[in-house]
Amino acid sequence: ALDTIRDWTARGHHVLIDSGVFNLANDHAKRNRLSLEEALTLAPEQIDGYDELFAAYCRIAAALKDDCWGYVEIDQGGRENKTKTRARLEALGLNPIPVYHPVSDDWDYFDELATNYDRICVGNVVQADTEFRNRLIAEIWQRRRYYPDLWIHLLGYTPNAILNAFPVNSCDSSTWLSAVRWPDAFIVRSALQPVSRLDTRFAYDYATDFRAPG
Repeated sequence: ALDTIRDWTARGHHVLIDSGVFNLANDHAKRNRLSLEEALTLAPEQIDGYDELFAAYCRIAAALKDDCWGYVEIDQGGRENKTKTRARLEALGLNPIPVYHPVSDDWDYFDELATNYDRICVGNVVQADTEFRNRLIAEIWQRRRYYPDLWIHLLGYTPNAILNAFPVNSCDSSTWLSAVRWPDAFIVRSALQPVSRLDTRFAYDYATDFRAPG
């Protein structure tokens, strides 16, 4: 897997590596009957499997730190724990991208990160409703104007129409897998706005449409 990533970067692709905290906290929440928000606020030592994740993260980040565009910090446990974990990683020679959580972090923490880092990820908005997301993106955009060299990445955010008014630098989403996860219909978008749905009649039949010539 590491060689594959190195091959991508050698071909000019920019690779951003996530930390795995979302899946770790989500699994812990399900096993312990907690909400995801509750699990994400727990101290790292309270999360099942955290030590294994930390070791794997350090191994992969150290191996790829000169090849990838960046790697997201291990943002488990709120501002105090995130700061401690980031300092621990930096002491190991790693430079993770910090994560700002608008649900639990104050805006002064955003300013602190924006002052000291050139990239910030914004997380913990996966389950937020549309109104909250729209207000968040508008606020992030306004605050970023004071830091013109700052790169903002939205974690777990599907591009939508509001980004036409408040364009962030980048975001990631699993929406590109929707056709596999929900094969009965595919959402058609225009200018990042859903406009229609295509049912399975519009899907390719690999047995007939992709036959080898001859």
